Amino acid sequence: MNKKTNKINNIKNILIIRLSSIGDIVLTSPIIRSLKATFPNSQLSFLTFSNFADTIRFNPRINNKIFVPKNDLKKNFLSYFKINLSFLDNIVFDIIIDLQNNKYSKKIISLLKCQHLFTLNKQRLHKLSLVYLKKPLIKDFSVVNNYFATFEKHIELIKDNLGLEFWLDSEETYLEQKMNIKSDKITISIAPGAAHKTKQWLPEYFVELIDMLHSEYKDSLIIQLLGSSKEKKLADYIIKNTNIKLNDYIGKTSLIETGKLIDKSHLLVTNDTGLMHIAAARQTPIVAMFGSSVRELGFAPYRAISTIVEIPLWCRPCSHIGRSFCPLIHFNCMKKIEPKIVFENCRNLIRQQFNPI
Repeated sequence: MNKKTNKINNIKNILIIRLSSIGDIVLTSPIIRSLKATFPNSQLSFLTFSNFADTIRFNPRINNKIFVPKNDLKKNFLSYFKINLSFLDNIVFDIIIDLQNNKYSKKIISLLKCQHLFTLNKQRLHKLSLVYLKKPLIKDFSVVNNYFATFEKHIELIKDNLGLEFWLDSEETYLEQKMNIKSDKITISIAPGAAHKTKQWLPEYFVELIDMLHSEYKDSLIIQLLGSSKEKKLADYIIKNTNIKLNDYIGKTSLIETGKLIDKSHLLVTNDTGLMHIAAARQTPIVAMFGSSVRELGFAPYRAISTIVEIPLWCRPCSHIGRSFCPLIHFNCMKKIEPKIVFENCRNLIRQQFNPI
């Protein structure tokens, strides 16, 4: 395709497909904002799995939010489509942007009418080169830039230099700049979990970090634990072994409620997780521990105040996603990130907020 699609008259309907997961969907928000700025009168639709609905639920830039249960898509999507999504039969999408590019998104697209289809290049060679040769093939690679690359050669986009968005239910306009939180207390959110074991900092290190933070800030400190119910055992371990009372929200809040807790925090301490990207969207400073992850995979906090704590090792990354165990057994990528290193980075970001230069 060599002509600019926004030169075509009457761009009325645009569909973005990104089915999972939390971080990947939040990373689509600059694309949503750019498309809506470029085609302000269009109907912008976004389709994702139902269990990730909160990632876009309150985004007013999206006209139609379409949530599909994953089990229905896997089992009998044709039947589900006819019963629940039959309204799509009446729409001819001028542009469909498939940012998932897997068998599920292709199944969905096969049932839709479309003028121009753009499909994500997952840059597998870049990822494989990082994992097996430890060499990036794309300089300064980021997931957001790769999303834009899916279609920007064919569309004259209006782009800005802003970051991610994660909309809360109480907002009419998105925060352009987060003001310093007015509080005598220092609120630190900690997200100790991760989808893969090689992305998870050691539980005992979180305990040591919390004790260091308490020793430094004493009664001025509020620490809250965030995450899903899958991290309950991890939370129980941390709570049992720390010397201070923690506010435990793990498994007790929706994603929107978790976003509000992050929004009111001075700092998020996290692994490479979806909550890291929500913190970036809410402009909450971040200290992130990267073990098997490396920033060249494209998931560094996007246009956010952040510090990535990592140890340069020849074996990183061992996977482009994450593993359930260290293939070399030693797990040095996380073990060598000592709590005192993370503590110093936390203290630096807190100092910037309470004692700005």
